Amino acid sequence: MYNPSVYNKIIVITARGVMRKLFIGLAFLSVVLSFKAMAQEDKTTALPKYFYKKLEGTIGEKYPVRMELIREDSVLRGYYYYENKRIPIPFTFNSCVDKNGNYIIEENAGNTSTGEQLVTGRLTGKFIDTGKFEGVWQNYDGSKTLPLKLMEKYGEDCAKINIRKYERNIGECGNESCFSLSIFYPEVILPDKNVEDKINKAIKNSLLEYYVEDKALQYNSIEELADSFYAAYKTDSVIIHSEDYILAYVYDLEFKIDYNDNNILSLLKTLYTYTGGAHGSTSLTYLNFDLRSGAEIKLEDIFKDDYKTALDKLGEKPFRDYYNLKPDEDFEKAGFWFTDNKFSLNDNFGFNPEGIVFQYNQYEVAPYALGAASIIIPYKKLKEIVKENSLLDYINK
Repeated sequence: MYNPSVYNKIIVITARGVMRKLFIGLAFLSVVLSFKAMAQEDKTTALPKYFYKKLEGTIGEKYPVRMELIREDSVLRGYYYYENKRIPIPFTFNSCVDKNGNYIIEENAGNTSTGEQLVTGRLTGKFIDTGKFEGVWQNYDGSKTLPLKLMEKYGEDCAKINIRKYERNIGECGNESCFSLSIFYPEVILPDKNVEDKINKAIKNSLLEYYVEDKALQYNSIEELADSFYAAYKTDSVIIHSEDYILAYVYDLEFKIDYNDNNILSLLKTLYTYTGGAHGSTSLTYLNFDLRSGAEIKLEDIFKDDYKTALDKLGEKPFRDYYNLKPDEDFEKAGFWFTDNKFSLNDNFGFNPEGIVFQYNQYEVAPYALGAASIIIPYKKLKEIVKENSLLDYINK
């Protein structure tokens, strides 16, 4: 229900679905300024409006790199990493591509205390065709420039992926009462159609699940989900009908592809909803699939039977580092609520090139103000508890 006391905050709180429009606008401006010399129309093969690509190549002709790239309209998302380090370097919100295939990608090194993105470098250039990516890498101040060449490439142990998007928008959020629903999701393509269908069904079931006050609702289609959310918006708009207030309903669901290698597909499902109140709600959930069988990967599939104590011990330090807690600092006194005041990892985990990621959600182990921690345990630290012949054992080899 809408809370009229936060009328003045509406423009800010509608957040991800609405702010994305602002980022798109800024990104396009950046493209125009950086590529005005290429303003004339060229004959580059048209890029799809939405896509996912795995790219391999070099920076500086001698540093091998790999990139996971997603396009949504003009926005580019994803990360790249140097093969000798395997630490993902994510993109900022300003990373983008124009209609002629000219791109700008900014490296995101995290955020400042005020929430601003820290940019360490920039990749600029052009898609020569839909599978070839050329340009230059520059450090932040432009004092160092290296050539960049990447080609689309898929091994036998990964999936090709189509990207789908469903939208329903009514009104302009920020200026008037509005309804904004966006669902951005992957469909895998595999040689084994039974495995392909199994994974795509699991993804579809996940995106059609919606929680209302801890109660799970399972819809039969995206249209049915959208109709239900819109019906709630219409009900509230009648209850609080007034020219003095703005009612905003936002439903923004997307899947980030965190890992697609070594027969593992790891997806991070991010759902942001706002239906009025002091702030919106964000949930982050990992889905991990064995690309050989289509089965969802569980912790017990990759770790030895007695893994829990050792894994918690490995996870406690990065958790404390995330919150700048001292090694002996009491969790409860610091504002956290672990059972028996003892650190414990959850089972919301995923994979990336560096290691296993554990994702906590808002209010799971701490108040809203402390955020939702995401911690990484490098693969090299997990060797002692990895189950022999598991998918994780293969990565470590």
